[in-house]
Amino acid sequence: MPVSLPATLKVLRRNGVNTVQIVGESNGSLVSGLNTFDARIPVQAGDLLGISGSGESGTPFCDIPGPEDLFGGFFGGSAGQTVGFLEVTDEAGIPIAAVLEPDADSDGFGDETQDKCPQLASAQTACPLIAVNAVTGVKRKGAVVVLITTDNAAPVTVTGTVNLGKGRKAKLSSKAKAVTPGTVTRFTLKFPKKLKAALEDLARKRSLKLKVIASATNVLGQVTSDKLKVSLKGQAKG
Repeated sequence: MPVSLPATLKVLRRNGVNTVQIVGESNGSLVSGLNTFDARIPVQAGDLLGISGSGESGTPFCDIPGPEDLFGGFFGGSAGQTVGFLEVTDEAGIPIAAVLEPDADSDGFGDETQDKCPQLASAQTACPLIAVNAVTGVKRKGAVVVLITTDNAAPVTVTGTVNLGKGRKAKLSSKAKAVTPGTVTRFTLKFPKKLKAALEDLARKRSLKLKVIASATNVLGQVTSDKLKVSLKGQAKG
């Protein structure tokens, strides 16, 4: 074998009696000993693994003594093209083997070595944390409307807590919603009865603090949150 032999890995798919389609390829160079190359070629059951050489050295193959093996030749072509294919049985084989990886999110990146976020097709690096922003809290009669934005699509929950004094607390919550990037989503926190009663007994010059937490969960279940404080004025008459 020369010091370096240019070669192209090809994946072939039968589409006729004596034809195959080249569904993917990856270029490299072979040297003496074990050669390992990364490739991203989606495959299906029944696809064929091939190699194509170039130059005077041609395509490498191995003599394999013993039982006859399935062996074939294809003629030229590049990814996407259909080429002729001649299938024979012979004591020969091609000196390559492929390790297949799953691709759960169908993004074309192997989940084991190429994709650090196999749960999300739009990300191949580490799964992104969600940046959640509680924009503002708008007071309504008997409720507060919280406006939420995120930088990635995610389910968001909004909760609130009011300290009523003497160890008592009022808890508020809104139904979880899916928030889409570039939009503002409204979450309504309705006042429970004991908060309404506390505000009705509280002088108008005084107020209670509503502490709001908006939480978003990414595809790995990791939670990020943002906090907001809203002042609730007393509503006592007289």
